[in-house]
Parts: sequence; structure tokens; C-alpha cells
Amino acid sequence: MNRTIRTLHPESKARVNINRAKYDRIKIAILQALETSGPMIFTELSGDLSRRLRATFEGSINWYTVAVRFDLEARELIERIPDTRPPQLRLADGRGPDTKSVFAAHAALRAKKEKS
Repeated sequence: MNRTIRTLHPESKARVNINRAKYDRIKIAILQALETSGPMIFTELSGDLSRRLRATFEGSINWYTVAVRFDLEARELIERIPDTRPPQLRLADGRGPDTKSVFAAHAALRAKKEKS
């Protein structure tokens, strides 16, 4: 069964349906990158995700990063820092109720991989 998620966009532009497992992997990676490195411009974020996921991710990491980034902005989990050029992204102050569960899910996936 191929589960999908319909993404949101912060400016109410076109939404896309993407594979839920790929969405979750990119979402976790974005949140982790911003938590560990602090604010980043998009090219830094995309490069970080590409380095970490390229060996195990099927599909265009950059495309998924763009789609999930907009979704996380719309859900107010991440935000653009005002008046920065180029625009920088950071974790939002009110990261939303699901941030803790995302990190818990990531820890469970990592533990499962380590057992394999």
C-alpha cells in the first residue's frame, strides 16, 4: 500500500501529493538539520540533506526538500527569518505539537537500522 500526503503551501499555491515515507524522511532530516545547525539558507539545507540521504533515498532529494520545506512552513514548524538575503530558514518558535513525535519516530527508525 502506497500512502501519500497532500502537502500545503504557505502562500496557498499548488499542493502536491507525495509518498508519505519519503515525506517523513525529508521532514525529519530538515528538522534535524535546523535543530543542530541553526538557521540556514535553502541551498545549505538542500546540500546537507543531499549529503546525508543520497546513498539511501530514491528520487530527487532537492525536489522533495522544496515540497516538504513549503509544507513545514505552512504548518508553522519552520519559518523564514524576516529581512534576510538570501532568505534563511529556522525552526519556528511554536514548533507545533508533532515535532517531538517526529524526533521520536526518527530515533525509532535509527534504532531499527542499527539492529539490522
